[in-house]
Amino acid sequence: MRNMFENTKEKILSVQGRLIKNGIAITVEGRDFLVEYPEKIWKVVPIDLKQLILDNLTFGDTHFLPVTLGYTKIKYNTKFPLVESFLFRNQLMDMTKAELWDRAPVLTYLKKFYNLSFDFKRGAAVFPEGIFSTKKNSQPVAIVPFSFGKESLVTVAMCLEMGIKPVLVYSQEPSMTHEEDYKRRKLKEFGEKFKVDTFFVKNGPGLFRYDEAFKKKPGTEVGWASQTTLIAIQVLPFVYAYNADYIFFGSEYFVNEYHYRDGWKVFESYDQCSFFTLHQDAMIRMLTEGRCQVKASLEPIDQINIFDILHHRYPEFGQYQFSCTAESPLFKHSQWCHKCYKCSRMYLFARTIGIDPASIGFKSDLLNEPGLFNNYFGREIKSGNKYELDFCFYTLWKRGDNSLYVKKFAKTRLKQMMSWKKYYQHFTSIRPWLNLPEKYDKKMLKIFQEELDHLKEMLPKS
Repeated sequence: MRNMFENTKEKILSVQGRLIKNGIAITVEGRDFLVEYPEKIWKVVPIDLKQLILDNLTFGDTHFLPVTLGYTKIKYNTKFPLVESFLFRNQLMDMTKAELWDRAPVLTYLKKFYNLSFDFKRGAAVFPEGIFSTKKNSQPVAIVPFSFGKESLVTVAMCLEMGIKPVLVYSQEPSMTHEEDYKRRKLKEFGEKFKVDTFFVKNGPGLFRYDEAFKKKPGTEVGWASQTTLIAIQVLPFVYAYNADYIFFGSEYFVNEYHYRDGWKVFESYDQCSFFTLHQDAMIRMLTEGRCQVKASLEPIDQINIFDILHHRYPEFGQYQFSCTAESPLFKHSQWCHKCYKCSRMYLFARTIGIDPASIGFKSDLLNEPGLFNNYFGREIKSGNKYELDFCFYTLWKRGDNSLYVKKFAKTRLKQMMSWKKYYQHFTSIRPWLNLPEKYDKKMLKIFQEELDHLKEMLPKS
């Protein structure tokens, strides 16, 4: 309860959520932002589950907005969300990273978020009672949040190899306009080729990320913290429609990393780390009456390993890889813009594992293209494992590669490297894990080990 003697004027943001024909609408500052599902999915969802999704998504999609829009309180017309504590913790633990990326002073965002007040419609939180079936499927079903990135592609391919039915859900990121046209065109083609069900969800609240909606703080990282957590809630209609056993996220090992800034932890990606995946699992088990679990399908390995598995074990899936930030228009007849840090990273991965980058859509040699890798050789702040880039450049240097950036590596960073043996052992080993599905962990670990053994054959031995 607020101190009744404190003379503080609150600045209140009004947020309304309501059910619409094919989903939900969230109204903020007089504008509607829609989450819309395929009609055949939404129409089978019972009203109690729709209300549950409405209350929790409305809060999850908006509770960070006061940090960027300058409010101190949100007044909701929806009831208290059942998983409020999960969502609040998720966002809170990422505020130090948002401060770093936005180059904001330490604790400024954290203080604003911690001090927020929330007001909900009277009445108890909607709780799922008798909504989800306890009947087992003849074939296990996994909902795979799908982006055409290497993680989701490998997850789908592994599901098919292990006898799990994957259902692919591509949730729109409306701030990334260049990628959507490409992905929506390819989604149907992909589904038909591999005989899997694919769906698109319109995600209007995605405009709250980077503050694309209101332009008060353009480009801010506030709001990205809970992307996977929100998607886990967002795909509940598909969990219900398919009686799904799992939601699989392709989080890699490095997302568990953190460092300190002025004594405060800055997590690499808190919503994807092993510890918070346990929270997501508990959250979804609660929302589905124990029906569905959240698991991390690639947790014991890193991005370079995932990339290698995709293009060595599942090359037919690898042809669809889209791992570009798509901030610029895509290169003609390619799924890469050739300008962003992810394009340069994936190009480097391809060269490291010995595949021709042209075979996966690259049209120019990015290891000789000026102006790239500024997050490695310069001071740009970008996501991703710098030790992985060390490993890749070290590998190419040992092979005698003579490209522009390998020469730069030899000149500016080689002396800083740990022993080759440490990089070799780390990136060819299975790391600790918590969240592989128990019924399939042995099969997954076997796949990982077979592909790590293959990678060893590709690498210099000393």
